[in-house]
This record gives sequence, C-alpha cells and structure tokens, in this order.
Amino acid sequence: MADCIAADAANEAQGMRTLSRESGRLVSVGQAYSGAWLQASPLSWRQRSSQVVVGLQRRYGLYISSAASLFDACEAEGDDISVADRLGDTLANEAHHGEAHKWLVATWRRLEAAAAPDAVVRLGDKGLGLAAHAEFCESYVGDVLITKDDGRSIVELKNYTAFVTAKTACPAVCTLHGGQYSMGNTEERLKYRVLGTRRRGMPALGAFRHSTGEGHVAAHRGDYWDAVENRKATVHLITFEAGLGGMSPYAARRLRRLGREAKESGADPTDYTTSPTARSFVPFYAQRLSADCVLNGARAIQKSLKRKAALRRSATVAA
Repeated sequence: MADCIAADAANEAQGMRTLSRESGRLVSVGQAYSGAWLQASPLSWRQRSSQVVVGLQRRYGLYISSAASLFDACEAEGDDISVADRLGDTLANEAHHGEAHKWLVATWRRLEAAAAPDAVVRLGDKGLGLAAHAEFCESYVGDVLITKDDGRSIVELKNYTAFVTAKTACPAVCTLHGGQYSMGNTEERLKYRVLGTRRRGMPALGAFRHSTGEGHVAAHRGDYWDAVENRKATVHLITFEAGLGGMSPYAARRLRRLGREAKESGADPTDYTTSPTARSFVPFYAQRLSADCVLNGARAIQKSLKRKAALRRSATVAA
C-alpha cells in the first residue's frame, strides 16, 4: 500500500485527476472473488487472449500495451497524452459498459434460479414499463425478479468504476474513499441512490460526519422506495467494480448463501462438468461473474480504442 500511496502522489503531481488511483485499484482487486476469473480454465468458455491481456494490465496497474502505438503517434504530433490515458482510464470512461452489465445480470439470474428450483426467476423488462412490474415495485424496474412461496425479491445489479475524480457525482452525505475502504467509491452512494435512507439525527447537529458517526442525514427516497415502503419485495443491491471483477461484501455473502441453499435443495441443475476448476456452486458462479465483469470491461476498452483510432485516421485524411 505504501508504494501505491507514493505512486498516487507522483501521479497527482503530473496532473492526474483520479482520486488515489493506485490505492483504489489495490483495494478493489482485493475484493471478494475479483481474481476468480484467473482460476477459470480456458476450456470452460472462450476467452480472447487480447481481452485477458487488457484485464491483467488493468488489474496490475500497467499501461495498456495495445494502445501504446496510438498514444505514441498522438504524442509525437503534439497531443497531450496523460498517465490516465496510458493506464486505460480515459478509454474505459469513454466506453459503453452495457455489455458487462447484461452478462452479469444473466449470470446472476441463472444462479438465483439454480439455488431455488421451485421459484419463478425472471429478468425485469424496462421496455414494458413500471405498470407491468407493479407487483414488485412501481417506482423502478429491477434487473432480476424472484417469486417464492415466502415472498418476492428484486435484485438490482450495478457495475460502477472504482476510479473517480473530485467531480464524480456523489450525494453530500456520502464520501469517496476507495483508496482506504472496501467499495469506498461505489457502494455507499449506490445504497443512497437505490435503497434510500431514513432520517438520522436532528438538523441542529449539522452535517453528518463519517469519522464520528454524528450529524444529520435527511430522509431520502431511493429508486425502489415503493418496494421498500410498501413491503412489496426485498431489494438486494449487488455491486461490482467495473473492469476489476470485485463484488461487494453483501454480494459475496449472498452468493455463498445461495450456494448453501442450492446444496440443501438437492436439485441444483448446474452442470459443473463444464468447468474443470470449479466443481461446486460458489467457485463456479464466482468465476463466471468475475469474467463477465473483467473481460467485457476489457472488450469495452478495446472498442473505445478502435473508435479513437478511427477518429484519428479520419482527421488525418481530412487534413
């Protein structure tokens, strides 16, 4: 960690705007199951070597080698190429990460169904509108909707970057301390946005202070206020840190709980023979979730790089 703190100081001296970039990376890759994708056999599913390389470079804080020639050429022409550019942060920020979210949701739906064979587990369809999902929640459409004999549940899955700047949108009562705490740049503000919060303390106490736990927090309705306030369904917020593969402590606990339920049911339909290195519920799905997050994040960076190269070629031709 001391080396990361020193690297952050050097990066900030060069003008990097990302807050505690290397410290945040180290904390993020230490999250539960962030490296599970590295334990997966290439025989389990197709893994493109170029995406694995990008995933490893992001994990270890290395420059993106496939972008080196483009950035070198741009720099030779007088463009200002920063450390954040070479680390892939700029490419990641410009990329569309919908593909990673789509596959994370699909895998989570699959594991929820495997753990409860008698439940009805389906994907939420935002295209149908709120009214079609009113039995679960009328204020927001969930990613995975679960109906069991003992009630309904909603899984809301978020895939947010661990690398933030001082300008990153963050509620006043939340903080951005990913370089110090697990999920410090993602989960707190997502809980506030998705689940909301009750009023805490009196206004006379002043603003809430995380260091002491004292102060005032105004009540806030989250995206799922209807499900929470009217007790229509239990909402599970599952958080991943984009491109690095780690999941929140709550997500890891839920994954392990579902693993126990799958074992107790005796009806887990998962075909574990497709994975030579994961023959039980938790490692099997941890590998797939981690790979969905990392490899699709790498793919998004590659697409962003191709767009940047194409724009440069067009500008060159036009000139």
